[in-house]
Amino acid sequence: ARREYDWTLKDIAAGSSFSNIHGVSYFNSGKIAHNPDRQFIQNLDSLPFPAWHHINPKDYYSPAKRSPFLTLITGRGCEGRCIFCLFPQVMYGREYRYRSPENVLDEIECDIRLFPGLKEIMFEDDTFTLVKYRDRLEKICRGILDRKIKISWSCNSRAEIGDLSTLKLMKKAGCRMMCVGFESGDDEILKNLKKGISTDKMKSFAALCRKAGISLHGCFVIGSPGETSDSINRTIRFASRLPIDTVQFSGLCAYPGTEFYNWCKDNNYIAAKDWKDWVDEKKEQRAIIDYPQLSCSAMNKAIDRALYSFYLRPGYVFFQIMRPKSFQDIKARLKGLFQFGAYCLKK
Repeated sequence: ARREYDWTLKDIAAGSSFSNIHGVSYFNSGKIAHNPDRQFIQNLDSLPFPAWHHINPKDYYSPAKRSPFLTLITGRGCEGRCIFCLFPQVMYGREYRYRSPENVLDEIECDIRLFPGLKEIMFEDDTFTLVKYRDRLEKICRGILDRKIKISWSCNSRAEIGDLSTLKLMKKAGCRMMCVGFESGDDEILKNLKKGISTDKMKSFAALCRKAGISLHGCFVIGSPGETSDSINRTIRFASRLPIDTVQFSGLCAYPGTEFYNWCKDNNYIAAKDWKDWVDEKKEQRAIIDYPQLSCSAMNKAIDRALYSFYLRPGYVFFQIMRPKSFQDIKARLKGLFQFGAYCLKK
């Protein structure tokens, strides 16, 4: 099932002939057949809520979230032009299609009724906080307050909200943390990635979030077009100086169907010849791009160095020890500490 698969899977489950189903690729007489794409769903309110009753949220853990948690998608598509991102280019398209605030609020209440011990909701939209749709974001926040919904929540975000009042409203409505794709601390690299944002705007955004009391998880990538040892060092310094709480550094992945993948393939930069080579022997993601000026091995070492540089700063360790305000926070930090320690020992 390709791209937006909801109704495609329903047709498959109903036993329809593959030849009559839009949005599928399948074997036919020993050859791969590609049916026409299925049209994107414009009315996302028409979709039923996920069948969460089939799972137990307590079976899942993420150090960046309060457990037990559930994920919720309020919209699909992203208007950003990032060359590496899989979802708008391969899955959901660039048009941002979104559910009504009322429909989103109804699902939150449904989830809480289903799991009374739920601690957090993660809004998994590619970008939940698009400035262009700020009115919708604020309606959801006000709806949470008006309905007296008591739940902590986190979301994905671009580093572009420049309005402190919006951030304060989000905080008041329960926003605890935002997962932000900073990607790089080098403006030339950001241009190459087509992020459409500068390091100065990122710094202003992070400062406003700290002022509003919202934690940030920073996502950074190593191995962008034009990446060098110098640009990597700038990114590591940039991440350490931002007022953010946690980070992840990853090798930039060239997903098939993306602009970045096509560029890498045209220039013969993809070192992995088989899908199994995209992870190491411990099943962890690794860099698979090999540039003339920067090898896969150098990128993987830089990722480890970046993590050590961020998390082992004395000031950071002291701040994290003093900051927890609840048993849940202390528990999450201890678990994260043990996980990072295990990661270091593996290396």
